[in-house]
Amino acid sequence: MRIRTKGFEYDDEKVRKAIERAVPRIHKSLLVSVQVTVLRMVRWVVTRKLLGQYLNRVTGTGIRSVTASPDWWPIDAGAAGRFGSNLDYMRAHEQGFSGTVAVREHERRLFRYRSARTGARLKRRKATGGMATVSAHSRNVTIRARHFFRDTLDENRTSFELRLRKAILIAVRLGRVATAGDLG
Repeated sequence: MRIRTKGFEYDDEKVRKAIERAVPRIHKSLLVSVQVTVLRMVRWVVTRKLLGQYLNRVTGTGIRSVTASPDWWPIDAGAAGRFGSNLDYMRAHEQGFSGTVAVREHERRLFRYRSARTGARLKRRKATGGMATVSAHSRNVTIRARHFFRDTLDENRTSFELRLRKAILIAVRLGRVATAGDLG
């Protein structure tokens, strides 16, 4: 079959070869697009979902644990990437949790709330310098689901689709693999 348009002539063989040459570029461009998107999702979660005292953070371990997977892999005709946290309590915050938790034996600093001299109530608690040992026990915990990872996926779905479309267009029209700079 031959097609003529505006002075160009195409036949089935030329079209098939052009498509075969474009497939590796499209595939690599899709992988770059997924990489850029996953890294953007991590930044979105950290700066817009977990910033401040959203999780009553003390040490920042939860925020530092939000990462993208180190590898992106092809799946059938597409690509996939992961982002999230490997900490159990971040999973509990994302999905919610209600149950009993075991508390290990630990030491607690002693405070006093009344004046040792007069017995009057203090405006602030004062450390006495002593320590008390709290024996191991269990307690009931309820954590409401906060969905910061799922909400990030929902909020960024459109930009992700646009980035994929742009990567494919760069691979097909410009004949090269899209870079992170191209995809913004």
